Amino acid sequence: MISLDLAGAFTGKDLEFEENVTIEVNDGIITDVYKRRNRGPDLIAMPSPVNSHMHTGDYAFPEAGNWLGIEELVAPPNGLKHMLLKDTGTETVRKARVEALELSWASGVAAVADFVEGNPDEARVPAVPRHIILGRPGKWSGRMDGLGLPDVISYNTDVLREISAEFRDAPVLVHISETRRLHEMNDFKIAMDALAPTAIVHGTHLTREEIRELAGRGVGAVLCPRSNAWFSVGNPDIAGMLDENVLLALGTDNAGWIKPDIWREIEAAALLLRSQKPSFNDPVEIIKMATLNPLKIFGLEDTSISKGNRASFILINSGPLAIERSRDVAWSVIKRAGPESVSKIVVG
Repeated sequence: MISLDLAGAFTGKDLEFEENVTIEVNDGIITDVYKRRNRGPDLIAMPSPVNSHMHTGDYAFPEAGNWLGIEELVAPPNGLKHMLLKDTGTETVRKARVEALELSWASGVAAVADFVEGNPDEARVPAVPRHIILGRPGKWSGRMDGLGLPDVISYNTDVLREISAEFRDAPVLVHISETRRLHEMNDFKIAMDALAPTAIVHGTHLTREEIRELAGRGVGAVLCPRSNAWFSVGNPDIAGMLDENVLLALGTDNAGWIKPDIWREIEAAALLLRSQKPSFNDPVEIIKMATLNPLKIFGLEDTSISKGNRASFILINSGPLAIERSRDVAWSVIKRAGPESVSKIVVG
């Protein structure tokens, strides 16, 4: 058994921050969480982050075609990215995937949802974070962890219904309304009527009525605000999605153009949210987007810091974050933490 005396921890499903906490772990299971009188070392615990949307393959050619628009660069099948994936050796792409996942692990990420183009067997690489392969339908369907569609407009509705039925027991994610053009092509309505996804990705141009429909159908949304900003496609209505109680998660998107750093994504989401709703002051909801919410989207076990759960949390060095003097620890973590803050990773 290990016993960790800490300065604090975000505990339970509500991520309530408690000071002076001890976490006991035995055989990979949290056996107790309790408060102490004395302050522990300058470490605080929080559930491990999850990167809910990444394309690891394009890390093989970072910053290629930066002058191109999003459709010229990444739209299938003729975007520059897809040409480069065909022309780049399998081993080079494989090594790039490993590097992207290792970067994620070093920053405390426990799982990465990887949108894969092509053979999922070639994409599945040895890595410490849980590697969730979301691929395209077809001959490889049985060898994936779930579905990751680039869009719905490339398929007719009957095919989408067949795909939905095939993946009814797996996570189904799809890029929706990332650009204004796709939204004007009614991709949201098509997806809701024919695909019934677990979660959409981006949703940059959704109306408030469509956001309400997401919530009503229990469909989550994976947001990538840094990618949206880089590709100049607009901003998702994070404030509206929170107001309507949409289950939100965060992803870093294309590793070839956006550093796969979930901490940067957390801060970017917070800044965008505050710009949309200056009165917003519920930082724990933002931390949930990167930690507990993705577990529900991908059907993973609850790894909140609770007695009886499997241990899957990180220890953050609280000293550089000035946690001891902070008047709001959750905001301090969002605005001041980063990969360099991760002191230890505790896994099962």
